[in-house]
Amino acid sequence: MFKRTFWSGITTGMLLGVLLMIACFASGYQLDRILLDLSYLPGLSKVNNLLVQWLLHIVVAVILAFVYAALTRRFQLRGAGFGLLFGGVVSLIYFVLAPQVAPELLSPFQLAPFGWWFAAHLAYGYTLEQLL
Repeated sequence: MFKRTFWSGITTGMLLGVLLMIACFASGYQLDRILLDLSYLPGLSKVNNLLVQWLLHIVVAVILAFVYAALTRRFQLRGAGFGLLFGGVVSLIYFVLAPQVAPELLSPFQLAPFGWWFAAHLAYGYTLEQLL
């Protein structure tokens, strides 16, 4: 179970990153920057390069895969609906990260960038459920 959860986290983390990069290219919104930028973190702002950004993103994705696996085991909740719910809840981090990295998307609030972000996170949650 450990190996499967670990690789599911890596796979879904990569998927989410690629989806948000595609969304950024398609829409022009800096969604990939919201996902990867570390400039607002004092200790990490000095090493804010693409490799470190992706590594930290993948570490977070693996941790979230283990959280999801524990939740599904503990509450015996499985299925696409729970995966979508998990992805939707995880997407709410947008409201913490966007003001730090891309405040222009929040003031005034723009629904379209959040819609792209939310859709990518739903795909992330659904895929995580399918892989586990």
